[in-house]
Amino acid sequence: MLVHQHRQSFAALSQIRSVRWSLPQHALLTLIRTLVITQLDQCNAVLVGTSVYLQDRLQSVLNAATRLVYSRRTSEHTTPLLRELHWLRIPEQIQFRLCADIRDRHSSLSLLC
Repeated sequence: MLVHQHRQSFAALSQIRSVRWSLPQHALLTLIRTLVITQLDQCNAVLVGTSVYLQDRLQSVLNAATRLVYSRRTSEHTTPLLRELHWLRIPEQIQFRLCADIRDRHSSLSLLC
């Protein structure tokens, strides 16, 4: 499942890369959020307790998407760019999603009491 999402995300990035010069930056960012970031967000709950290797593979997709938005080389660091886009790294996304799910369940249980 994760390998499929990894491949699918890179395929989407490849297609977006082929048309990036004909798009304004906001349209490029919208495409990447729609086709790539949502794919990564779907599997966050499943990633709790997975190996660092799998998380690194998904992080490579996020890094490639970031470099595509800013037209950067693969040798450049992406952490400052991720911050500028307000995107969390994969381990941080997993933790955030887990905390949000627990909060949602807690609030729905408190409504029942």
